[in-house]
Amino acid sequence: MRGGGRSSGVGVRSALRRELARQGGEVQSRAIEFAPFECFSLCMACGRLVEPTSADPMRSAPADDRSRSVKRRCPACQEIGLVDLRHTPSVYSLSEVEEDESKLSRSRRRALAVALVPAVALMGWLAYSGFHHLMREAHDATSVIVQVACSFIVSAVLGWALSQVKDPLRRTTPRRWRLPEHGLRPSRPRRVTTGVVESAGELLRAPLSGRPCLAYEVAAREDDDAGESAGSWRLLEQDNAALRVGGVDVPRGHALLRLPRQLSSAGLIMERDEPAQQYLRMRGLLETEYVHIYETILAPGETCSIGRRDATEPHQILAA
Repeated sequence: MRGGGRSSGVGVRSALRRELARQGGEVQSRAIEFAPFECFSLCMACGRLVEPTSADPMRSAPADDRSRSVKRRCPACQEIGLVDLRHTPSVYSLSEVEEDESKLSRSRRRALAVALVPAVALMGWLAYSGFHHLMREAHDATSVIVQVACSFIVSAVLGWALSQVKDPLRRTTPRRWRLPEHGLRPSRPRRVTTGVVESAGELLRAPLSGRPCLAYEVAAREDDDAGESAGSWRLLEQDNAALRVGGVDVPRGHALLRLPRQLSSAGLIMERDEPAQQYLRMRGLLETEYVHIYETILAPGETCSIGRRDATEPHQILAA
């Protein structure tokens, strides 16, 4: 069911994209070439969302700003060259690339999994045969050695094949992300403190629901498997206000939220309200995208656990 929903979502998204292009003319027309509001820039190397260079949402020369984005350096991986997500044709191209890579990755995994079936069967037969010879012909050392050697060879081939299932197109970072420094690969905290979370400054508002909170995460993906790896997400974004848990103070933007994710909606982005559509478009997700969107918050007065491995990593906020 999960895979079927994803496939139908991709089909609907493609059909809607074609229909919108037919109704509105060519995507490249100046009327829709740039979004009428501020958007982030995107590092194509690691997926980091980078704040715009201008605070003016209606800047008069968006092409000039796009040129500056190309020359900017990613603060995460230090690669030069960012994509200005205000540029609509670039966002359409990015969406097409993501869709094609997703299809190719799934096809490769299926093909490799099917190819493993004969290897697994052969290994099972050799293992059984070797055990049979060992029990009935223990005096025939040569036979046993040959069977064991064959099993090792097949095991090596099987191990190599399994390693290839980790598709080279498989990402280790989300397509789009904004997290605290070192937040993509956090280590297990050494010491964890549990307590009630308190505000140490002004509260935030969750971007999609508007709920008051001390920290939030907005995440988007094609399916509803919230436990999948970081590289399978279309968007992962977090922020936190200054807060305190059990006597531990955390500055603004230095907490990594690791709470169970809460599903906000599933469907076409165009079915969401206008503020949600704009929020997602600013991050390079089109209204024709079919996604599962999660919004998870940490509210004042909740009980949680907090810890980190060392002073170079963000404080991790965990379920109590």
